[in-house]
Amino acid sequence: TTTTTTTPWSGLIICGLGNPGGEFEGTRHNVGFDVVDTIAREKGLKWERMKGCKALTCSFSVEIKERAIDTKKSNGGENRCKKGKGRNGKIKRVGETPSLELETVNMQHDKTIQDGNPKKNVSHKNHQQRQQHQHQHNELEQQHQQQHQQQQVTKTVVLLKPRTYMNKSGTAVSKYIRKLEEEQGCTIMSEKNVLVVVDDLDTNVGSMRLKLKGSSGGHNGLKSIESCLQTQKYPRLRVGISHRNETKNQQQHHSKHRGKTKSTILQHMLGMDEVCSFVLGAFEGEDVSVMKEMTNKAAKACLLVAQEGGTRYGLGRVLTDVNHKQGDFQYKTQ
Repeated sequence: TTTTTTTPWSGLIICGLGNPGGEFEGTRHNVGFDVVDTIAREKGLKWERMKGCKALTCSFSVEIKERAIDTKKSNGGENRCKKGKGRNGKIKRVGETPSLELETVNMQHDKTIQDGNPKKNVSHKNHQQRQQHQHQHNELEQQHQQQHQQQQVTKTVVLLKPRTYMNKSGTAVSKYIRKLEEEQGCTIMSEKNVLVVVDDLDTNVGSMRLKLKGSSGGHNGLKSIESCLQTQKYPRLRVGISHRNETKNQQQHHSKHRGKTKSTILQHMLGMDEVCSFVLGAFEGEDVSVMKEMTNKAAKACLLVAQEGGTRYGLGRVLTDVNHKQGDFQYKTQ
């Protein structure tokens, strides 16, 4: 039997969740759509229907500067564990800079000359050792420069909008992933190649949270994706849609039900129907201008994930920037 191996895909799918149809435009539940629409508008892209996936897609490429992987760190310090015999049978770690030994050899050679008793054999031997160590030093310096030089990498970014309504978003996402894998002959890993943008009732308007994995938190769109992909390991950008100023009644419920999510508390207070009416309603008052600014910041966060998420720094650095700087980080669009 022959086994076929596929290469990992290096691109990123940014999936914004929402409900299709004009009656849902501008509602709290469609923040995911708004974010990917903002990216598409900035890039001058047009949405196209993807047959067999029930989704709209568009794509673009970004050129990122990626540092070459440092072998000492990438293999768990394997190089640092290798040992070999150096001069005079001394145990020396491979990769250790021989500058100290080189200096010692020079001092011994100079001392022999100053004493007025030059030993030709010793001098010749020291000269050969000095040349040998200098050659090793130059090779190590060259390897060091190659490891830290920047490489230009082209990365494909796909924007995806499921047209299956929120509760069945996972169907469109999983079908598109399978279709892309067949066309590209690659393997798409949810924890590296997928970013889901979603509204979050547990986060206040004007805030966002980037998480690398986790539960759905009661969100039906994330529940569907988790069910179809059979994993909770995929990054998601949660954009807050909840009221920033809580009423006294809400604060009392928070202290009474400490440890529960805000969406659970609201369901307990208002009932499921009231919560659905809230998330399917439009932003009001000053929340409109705040969300307009927050949508742009969330779009910038997605581009930051596309730029830095695949480098050696990984999503950990992006996680810190997004969650702590809340969109005030620097990102130059290409």
